[in-house]
Amino acid sequence: MPVLSSTEYKPRQWLRGGHRNTLLSHILRTKKSCHFIRQRLITADDDFLDVDTIINGNQQLVILCHGLEGGSTSSYIQEFADGFSKQNFDIIAMNYRGCSGEINKQARLYHSGSTDDVSLVLDTFYKNYESVSLIGFSLGGNLTLKLLGEREYELPKNLKAAVAISTPADLESCSLRIIQQENWIYEKRFMISLTSKLKQKANQFPDLINVKNLKLVKNLYQFDDLFTAPLHGFDDAHDYYTQCSSKQFLSSIEIPTLMISALDDPFLSESAIPFDEANENDNLFLYPCKYGGHVGFYTRKKQKSWMEIKALEFILKYI
Repeated sequence: MPVLSSTEYKPRQWLRGGHRNTLLSHILRTKKSCHFIRQRLITADDDFLDVDTIINGNQQLVILCHGLEGGSTSSYIQEFADGFSKQNFDIIAMNYRGCSGEINKQARLYHSGSTDDVSLVLDTFYKNYESVSLIGFSLGGNLTLKLLGEREYELPKNLKAAVAISTPADLESCSLRIIQQENWIYEKRFMISLTSKLKQKANQFPDLINVKNLKLVKNLYQFDDLFTAPLHGFDDAHDYYTQCSSKQFLSSIEIPTLMISALDDPFLSESAIPFDEANENDNLFLYPCKYGGHVGFYTRKKQKSWMEIKALEFILKYI
């Protein structure tokens, strides 16, 4: 307790494979046309965060935190924004630094532990609502869980529930998993996008970032070692992963929190699915699904995804 049923998500036979569910969910997920209104927040270090909002005067708010190189245009963000807004939630869809279509001002971008920006969004909006909930996907799940457990920021009393989906809670082991040959299609996509942003940063800060070192980078782990870590104050990739992995903070979570993870997720290592931590913390609920892939959990095209259904059920129970 509270490790939940691992067999509740039962996809059709053709979706019973981590890669198939990951890729087909991305391709087949029904595209929504959310009517977001963008707001720009100014950070303490004179940078900016762009958040996309659906504000209809509801008393419940959900904040959506996307995955690596995602944004408010990601299909899973649009799906959840559309679904939750129809259930009388206001929506804040985050775009991390550099993810809104405009490169940010400071040398730093975002990373798997940058909870200061999530905290800024919470502080900006929470006072207008009876309840606030957080939903994070992949890297956004790690941010969500880390924020809830790290005790670095004072959390609002009306933050009632959280959901983390496909979370790489043990960052180093998951990084080593992603760089395996079977995952080349995902890693290549990430590397193209990250490299493009790094070059933009180098144009802004040529004395700080040496793009010639990109020729030394063969995979995502090396990218984090040579660029992500030093750019954000870490010694190397190992130090970055160690400090930012959310797994170490799970025992301190004090609000009801649901983790949805698939055992066939091609991104997640075995140690990233925290059975022991869920068993030891009555506030942490874990769905260790046999199938689902990475941010997959596809059902039928015109139906809500299983992960959206479960997230909504969970949040409604606690707000």
